[in-house]
Amino acid sequence: MLQTLAQREESLRTHQIELKTQNEELIRSEGELSEARSRYFDLYNLAPVGYCTVSEKGLILDVNLTGSSMLGLPRSKLVGRALSRLILKEDQSIYHQHNTALLNSRLPQECELKLALHDGAALWLHLSSSVEQEAQGAPLLRVVISDITARKKTELAWHEAHVELEKLVNYTKLYQNERLVAASRLVSHDACYVSLKVRLPHTADVDDRSWVGRLGEIPRINWWKYPAVTGANA
Repeated sequence: MLQTLAQREESLRTHQIELKTQNEELIRSEGELSEARSRYFDLYNLAPVGYCTVSEKGLILDVNLTGSSMLGLPRSKLVGRALSRLILKEDQSIYHQHNTALLNSRLPQECELKLALHDGAALWLHLSSSVEQEAQGAPLLRVVISDITARKKTELAWHEAHVELEKLVNYTKLYQNERLVAASRLVSHDACYVSLKVRLPHTADVDDRSWVGRLGEIPRINWWKYPAVTGANA
C-alpha cells in the first residue's frame, strides 16, 4: 500500500515537471510567434513597395500600408474595392490585358499604368503580378506596386530636351545650308564677273562696285559664245 502511494506520488511529481516544461515551451513559442508577427508587420506593411492581394474578380482583399498610401485611400476603404476603379480610364485596357495574360498563362506579368488620385493628379505605377491558389481552389493575384512617377518625369524631361536639341540641330543645318547656298551664289557671280571682264572688252572699264547693279543685264548675253563662262566646248 505504502509502495503504491509512493509510486503515485513519484508519477505525479514527474507529470508536474512535464507540465512545467511544456508550459515553458509554450511561453517560448508564443514569444517567438509574437516576434515573427512583428517582423511580418515590418516586412509587409513598412516595405518600400506596395503589396496587394486581389481576387479573381479584381477586388482588393488585402493591402499593406505602403500600398494604401500609394493608392491614396485608407485600407478600410480599399478592401472590397475593384482595383481597376483606381486606374485612369485611358489605361484600363492595359490593366485588363495584364490580368487576362496573368490568369491565362499563370506566369508573372508586369505593366506600367497611371493611377487617378483624388486631387486630380496622375501617379505612374509599375505592377508586378503573380498567381497563387487559395485553399478553396480560387486563384489569388499577388500584386507588387512600385511608384515610378519620378522616373517617368525624368524620361519625359529627357525626351523634351532631346526634341528641342533635334530642332536646334535642324535649324543650325538649315542656316548653314542657306549660308552655303548664298556663298556659292556669290562665288558664281564673282566668277562670271571675272570671266566677262576677260572675255568682253567693253566691260574692262566697269567699276567693280557697279557689278551688282549690272547682274540683271547678264541673261541678255549669249553665254554659249563664251565657253570659259559656260564650260562648254567652243
